[in-house]
Amino acid sequence: MGKPLFVQLWLLPAWVLLGVCRALVLVLSFRRIVRWFGLVGAEAINVPQLRPLQELRASRIGEVVRLAARHTPWSSNCFAQALAAHLLLSLYRIPHALFLGVARDAPTRAVVAHAWTVAGPVPVTGHESSDRYTVVLCFASAGV
Repeated sequence: MGKPLFVQLWLLPAWVLLGVCRALVLVLSFRRIVRWFGLVGAEAINVPQLRPLQELRASRIGEVVRLAARHTPWSSNCFAQALAAHLLLSLYRIPHALFLGVARDAPTRAVVAHAWTVAGPVPVTGHESSDRYTVVLCFASAGV
């Protein structure tokens, strides 16, 4: 497979976790889901520096969540990925932040939302397009 052992071991559990997260997004209200995210703050939450092992693990968590998301038969959108990454980062007690942002779609002028997670300097999920969005909510893990 050519992937690190961590990614290989977590691929199936992450795939299942994405399914659970997608189901939660469909069944529960947004208010009930965000209670699990941690402390609400302004967009300028500072996630503490991570130790090298934490940075590596956060990077691997992002890799496995993104890989699993590409292979689900359901829509594993940015919110489901951010939720799954949040749960895995919390499991490993890695300080992180989850951001929710909005932007206007240029052609249609419709409001679109996006979710992404970061752990220290590591963009875990959804970070590749996050600069287009205005942060409206930020949640810091309890360790922050």
